[in-house]
Amino acid sequence: QIDFKMACCIWRQYFSSNDFSDLNFSQLLLNMIAYLTPIRLGRKDKRNLKAKLVVSFPYRLAA
Repeated sequence: QIDFKMACCIWRQYFSSNDFSDLNFSQLLLNMIAYLTPIRLGRKDKRNLKAKLVVSFPYRLAA
């Protein structure tokens, strides 16, 4: 798992350099590895991911 903000910063830095060589790509991977956090297998407190419900537009105007 990697922080989305840091991943975007690293990719932006990679694409702004205009150097798409293998050496620069390996440096990109090393930068990303620095921000990796392990995902624990069998964690006790599972995350509850629920899809957000769609709220119609007229309901928003009435509220």
